[in-house]
Amino acid sequence: MSPHAHTIPLTDEQYQCAVTDSSQHIRLARFLGKVQNKESITYGSIGGSITAGAHALPDQSYAPLLGQWLNGQTPTQFINAGIGASNSLFGTFRVAKDLLCHQPDLITIEFAVNDANNPNIEPAFEALIRQCLDSPAMPLVILIFTMRRDGHNVQHIHMPIGKHYDVPMLSYRDALYPLITEGKLTWEDLSPDEVHPNDAGHAYIFQLLQRYLQTTVDPETASLNIPDLPAFLDAHASQHVGQVLDATQLKCIRNTGWQQGPHKGGYTGWQTDKVGAKITLQFTGKLAYIGYKKYAGDFGQVQVTLDDNPVSILDGFYEKPIIQEWAGGHTVIEPLAADMPNQTHTLTLELLRQTHPDSRGHAFDLGYLLVS
Repeated sequence: MSPHAHTIPLTDEQYQCAVTDSSQHIRLARFLGKVQNKESITYGSIGGSITAGAHALPDQSYAPLLGQWLNGQTPTQFINAGIGASNSLFGTFRVAKDLLCHQPDLITIEFAVNDANNPNIEPAFEALIRQCLDSPAMPLVILIFTMRRDGHNVQHIHMPIGKHYDVPMLSYRDALYPLITEGKLTWEDLSPDEVHPNDAGHAYIFQLLQRYLQTTVDPETASLNIPDLPAFLDAHASQHVGQVLDATQLKCIRNTGWQQGPHKGGYTGWQTDKVGAKITLQFTGKLAYIGYKKYAGDFGQVQVTLDDNPVSILDGFYEKPIIQEWAGGHTVIEPLAADMPNQTHTLTLELLRQTHPDSRGHAFDLGYLLVS
């Protein structure tokens, strides 16, 4: 077993490689003041499967470790809003319901791997950060950049947004990937698969966060006013604040052959496997994305019609890359329409007879719409 299998010490040099600090410490000073005064605080994390704790022992992933450490200093409520195989596009539409309603004092955001599958990274990630910074408790917001086996992530896209909003950023990738390329660590020291940290990897992320939260700041800084948020960096970011509408919230106008049933993440979807099954739903908004299950197996295709205009065919079959062993799939989110009149719209899905050549059936699972 590698000597690094259980702990990887964080050196000063590695920390300096990892951290991009905020130029103003008002939020940090306010948060540390609450901790030092033993006030009750709330820590909330949002991200993908890494934040949810995949492949780590229970309570040994970075977010609960940080929650436990904080609770040792002051009464701390911990909210883990991590959902596997999700990106910041889904995150920005669900953050109000899943996290901000708890009025957190500290928020960590982790989407540097999963945002590679985000069709609109910049406006979604900016809208997510902005909502977090603007929430009632005026929380300290910290960005975390994890990585894949090959060192890839999208921090080069996230970092300019983080700098625009002057939030601290911690790059697990920048701290550890050089050690892998130099042969001082192996990927297997950090992860059992292509992306998810093991307990040692999570402990390292926790050390980065712990070290940042031990930054020395002048307590008087806490009395300063927090600056107003800057202008939007991306013109489309303001449209990416909305809500997730599943089958329990979408008005059904007509339905032949579709049934409601559980979808991933606690949402209720509409499902069918009957060729010709047709459903018409109603929603109100000016921008919409559609989330549906894309899995290997018995999955088919639907014709999507918006306001009586055919817009696309969605294929529920997931074609596994040759280099990838795992043959499952995800709920994928694709653009439906933007810049629509802000009024009521109708969405119709009809299950087609045609399928992907490798599919064995016609099942289709509509999860939700993201609407603003």
